[in-house]
Amino acid sequence: MSLWSRIEQWLVGVLGLLALLLSLYAMLTRYLLPELSSDWTEEVIIYLVLWAIWLSGGRLVAERSHITTDVIVGMVSPRVRRLMAIPHHLLGLAFCAAYTWAGAEVVLFALQVGERGETSLQFPLWVYYLGMPVGILLMGVRYVRLLYDDVFKQPEDSE
Repeated sequence: MSLWSRIEQWLVGVLGLLALLLSLYAMLTRYLLPELSSDWTEEVIIYLVLWAIWLSGGRLVAERSHITTDVIVGMVSPRVRRLMAIPHHLLGLAFCAAYTWAGAEVVLFALQVGERGETSLQFPLWVYYLGMPVGILLMGVRYVRLLYDDVFKQPEDSE
């Protein structure tokens, strides 16, 4: 596993763990110590989980586990499999480019209007929205890497 994949895995794990701990805190304070309960915990849990989901997409692409038609791909030779993967990577890359652009537009709009969360935390929502373009951009970089590998590198398994 590459350093990049380990960093992604660690970051997604930390975000998930923080969301879990914050959920535990919210539950305990709601029922046992209501005076310590806050209105912003659910908001932050959602932010953490969604960032973790967006960041996990790149690793799925890198492991070729994202979106494929395994039944058809499994019936062909490795050479044909690589040729079939090229249009898949190009479509994935086009999707990532479009969604990164759209996500960046949403982030910029939220920055311009100063959009904030509805809880007492008043969290700037552009940070929340930023998860999408960042995660999709990382997926796009992984598609570029797969495309390069499938076009220019020799297959590891013999035909």
